[in-house]
Amino acid sequence: MVAASKMKKAQEYALKTREYAERAMHILSQISHKVDKKTSPLLQERKEKGKTLIIAISSSKGLCGGLNSNVFNKVNQLEKDLEKKSTGFKYISVGKKVSQFLLKTKRELVADFSELSDVSTSFEIMPIAKVAFDEFLSEKVNEVKIIYTHFKSAISQVAVSKHIVPLNKEIMSLLLELDKDKAEKSTQKEKYDYLIEPSPKEILDNVVPSLIEAQIFQSVLESEASEHSARMMAMKNATDAAGDILDDLQLDFNQIRQSAITQEIAEIVSGTMA
Repeated sequence: MVAASKMKKAQEYALKTREYAERAMHILSQISHKVDKKTSPLLQERKEKGKTLIIAISSSKGLCGGLNSNVFNKVNQLEKDLEKKSTGFKYISVGKKVSQFLLKTKRELVADFSELSDVSTSFEIMPIAKVAFDEFLSEKVNEVKIIYTHFKSAISQVAVSKHIVPLNKEIMSLLLELDKDKAEKSTQKEKYDYLIEPSPKEILDNVVPSLIEAQIFQSVLESEASEHSARMMAMKNATDAAGDILDDLQLDFNQIRQSAITQEIAEIVSGTMA
């Protein structure tokens, strides 16, 4: 009941901000075509091999089924997928469970943000984004990715990984979860002629960091909605399983009691006949 109450609020926040994050990415995609990628450091791709920074989001409490183990598996899978491309991995943890997992497996933990509120605010996300920006802009890492649990419905949550920095046209399409055909159609349909003042570079310098913060914020909200949904389902399944066990025990109890009564009657009848 508690999880169901929290889930409704977290789900409302996640769904409300999802469309904003997607539309903001569309607009940035159009604006970025008007500038040279070298003008914005967050749009520049590094040619030489380097480390990858991964922001991993989990719950801080248990009793939520396989939600956290799915995140851990995604961490292992992402490392395997990027082992040829990256020279190593650094982590920012959001949630106690994933920070414990990273420390236990002796991975390099840059920062830990485990004390977020039940429904996170954008102010709580700013320090996470700042650490990620500092690591990328100081060239300590070549790219930043995020692992979180995508909220599909109250009964379906999926651990996914998403590219955060650097941004480019291909990655923007992936962030929008569009295939190539849909991306082309979307680009043709929404190819607006923006009037940009004072300049595309100055707009990007302000918009790109805010957009990346919005992507991280959305991922945290999705994970929170998924956590409460998974906990609600886990507790429901536990309650149903407990009810099944009680039914089985009641049946066993009745059978034993019936057997004992039958035995007593048989003994009385035998004694009377004797």
